[in-house]
Amino acid sequence: MRRIIAGWLGLGMLVTGAVALAGAPADPLAQVLTLPAASLLVMEKGRALIAHQPDRPMIPASTLKLLTALAAIQRWGLERRFHTDFFLSKEGWLWVKGYGDPYLISEELDRIVAALKAQGVQRLSGIGTDDSYFAADVEVAGRSSSDNPYDAPVAALSANFNTINLVVGARGIESAEPQTPLTPVARSLAQGMGKGKQRINLGDRGLAARYFAELLGAKLAAAGVEVSPNWREGTLPGGMKRLYRHENGHDLRAVIASMLEFSSNFTANQLFLLLGEQGGEQTPLTMAASRRAMGAWI
Repeated sequence: MRRIIAGWLGLGMLVTGAVALAGAPADPLAQVLTLPAASLLVMEKGRALIAHQPDRPMIPASTLKLLTALAAIQRWGLERRFHTDFFLSKEGWLWVKGYGDPYLISEELDRIVAALKAQGVQRLSGIGTDDSYFAADVEVAGRSSSDNPYDAPVAALSANFNTINLVVGARGIESAEPQTPLTPVARSLAQGMGKGKQRINLGDRGLAARYFAELLGAKLAAAGVEVSPNWREGTLPGGMKRLYRHENGHDLRAVIASMLEFSSNFTANQLFLLLGEQGGEQTPLTMAASRRAMGAWI
C-alpha cells in the first residue's frame, strides 16, 4: 500500500482508511469509530447506516485495486485476454506493437517464440518496438524514482512487469530466474548492486522497450532463430501485414488474482489505463481519458 493507483484521486470518491489492528479486539467496529485517522461509510438502499468522518479526504492506496478489479471485470469479463501484434518487414525486421498487456512474462515470450517459428521465422535483421499505444506523456501520480518493483513504469509494451530479478554473488551477475536470460540492459542495471538477490524496475519506458527487444531476441536465438543485435524504437512502419497476434495464455481472472495477491502497482496502473480505451487501437491512451472514463463508471 505504498503507492496510490494513478487517476482515482480527485474523483470525489468516498473511501475508507486502512486500519492495522494489533490483536483481535472484541469490537473492531467500535475501535474504528474512535480512530482519528480513519473514515467509514456503510450504506443500504441509499441510507447511511454508519458514518464516521465520511467526507474526510483519505489516501486510498492499494484498497483501490479492489475497485480497479471490479471495473475490469465489468468492462471485459473474466475470460478477456490481452494481445500483442507482430509484423515482419521485407527487410527482415520483426516489429512488435504492444497494447498494454500487463502479463507478458518470460513464459509467454516462450509461447511467442514457438508461434513465430511456426510462422516460418528463421532469420531476423533486428527487432523494432512500438510503445505508442500509451501516449508519450502518460505519468503515474505518486510514482517515485526508486528502483523498487512497485515503482515500475507503465508501458504499452513490457516484459515481466517492467522489472528484472537479479542475483549478485561469487559468480558475478546472474538472472535469478531460470526462464529469464540475462541481457545487456539487465547487466547494466545490476552495476552497483550489492551482493544478494533483488528485483528492480526498469526505470523508464524507453529502457523497458529495449529490454523487451533484448529478452525476445535472446529467446529467439536460444530457439535457433538467427537474430542480428539491432533494435529500433518508434511507430510501426506502414505497409506491413501482421504476421501473428499473440493472445496471452492468462485471462483476466488470472491477471487480477495475481494483482491482488501481490498488490502489483504495475498491473493495477496498466488496467487503469486500458479501462480508458474508447477510440480503438489507433487512439493512444491518456491518463486524462482514463480518469474521465473511470469517473463516469463510478
